[in-house]
Amino acid sequence: MTDYNAIAESNNFIVLDQYIKAPQSESYQSESDLERELIQDLIQQGYQYLPKLTNPQAMLPTCASSCKRSIRCSLPKANGGAS
Repeated sequence: MTDYNAIAESNNFIVLDQYIKAPQSESYQSESDLERELIQDLIQQGYQYLPKLTNPQAMLPTCASSCKRSIRCSLPKANGGAS
């Protein structure tokens, strides 16, 4: 990491005494590469990948069953009973 000496600072800008531009790659990731990388990051964070969910209609049965499970777990607690 490069250290810079600030000459002036405000909320909107900073003036440096010297700036050396960092080299950047000449290539770019495709949208599909970015999507694959995002999916892998989410899986590593504990999310479940469901490749068959490609439209809102396909999501409805999954959401409905999740809601039913959640309601079943929440109702006994809300009624003061054991879960």
